[in-house]
Parts: sequence; C-alpha cells; structure tokens
Amino acid sequence: MARREDETGWSEDEYVACLRDERRRFAWVMQRYGGLTSAEADDPELVLPSAEYEALD
Repeated sequence: MARREDETGWSEDEYVACLRDERRRFAWVMQRYGGLTSAEADDPELVLPSAEYEALD
C-alpha cells in the first residue's frame, strides 16, 4: 500500500494494513527461525505487543 506524502501522514486504514502485513511477515520469521508452530505464530496475543494487537481489532 502506498504511503500518502502529505502533512497528515498515514490514515488509520493505511496504518492497520501496514501492521497486518508486518505481522504476517513476523509470523513467518517466528515459524522459520523461532521454532513456533503455525498456530502459535498466527496467534496475535502470543507474539504481538498489546498495543499492536489492539490496533488489529
């Protein structure tokens, strides 16, 4: 998703989409290098700081 280059910065939708994409990549890393199962890596309560998890709701 392209970032808007105006003075307001990111919209809420852009920010949440960015968090979701980042979390998906992080889950892959945690499976590949962290030894988590797919279910563990996909559990946002397990792998995300609470502020990021709440933003996904």
